[in-house]
Amino acid sequence: MNKLDTNLLHRYIKLPFVLEKPKEFLINRDDNDVISIPKSSISADFNNWISKYGLDYFPLLEGFYTAPHNKLPIHSDIVSKNQTQFTYSNICKINFTWGSEESTTRWWVPTDPELVESFEKDSKYSKMQLTPNVTDEHDPPHIFLKESRCKMIFEKTINRPSLLNVGQLHSTYNPTDHPRWTLSIMPMKPDGTCVNFDEALEFFEDVIDE
Repeated sequence: MNKLDTNLLHRYIKLPFVLEKPKEFLINRDDNDVISIPKSSISADFNNWISKYGLDYFPLLEGFYTAPHNKLPIHSDIVSKNQTQFTYSNICKINFTWGSEESTTRWWVPTDPELVESFEKDSKYSKMQLTPNVTDEHDPPHIFLKESRCKMIFEKTINRPSLLNVGQLHSTYNPTDHPRWTLSIMPMKPDGTCVNFDEALEFFEDVIDE
């Protein structure tokens, strides 16, 4: 992705069912958090729908909580490593969000070109490191950058089911008085690899809403 094509970052999708809020999201929390969601919490409607495309999804599911008037840090979910250099991926996730109707996801690029291949690992957000590392078992599953070292290039309100490019640097922002819960599901191809965002646009062409 050269200079980050914003057309390859987000799409709303319109599904033939309504996914119920997982029971794990009913617990009150005082601060931002990320939890694992068992696959058993996902409805048969979703399982039947995604199987129509010949896809499954990784059994490790993430639930993100963004507290009112708060934000989650800038991060890239999956990176690939070539010796000592790292590059971003274009992995796609399907996200469902409940709560704040005005919360957003933001995408970023580093202000320092050298940061494209030289990342900061921030142990402060160790709880965020739940995404399965499917590129190399020795690679870090998440990379974090400080907002002061990035420039925001795209922002979208996430108030309905969405396809998101999570391989690129992104964060969440909740400016409202309401809590924000997000269920994040990573589609998986029959060979066990992730679905890239451009592939997701082809797989889910019939449900892309905007």
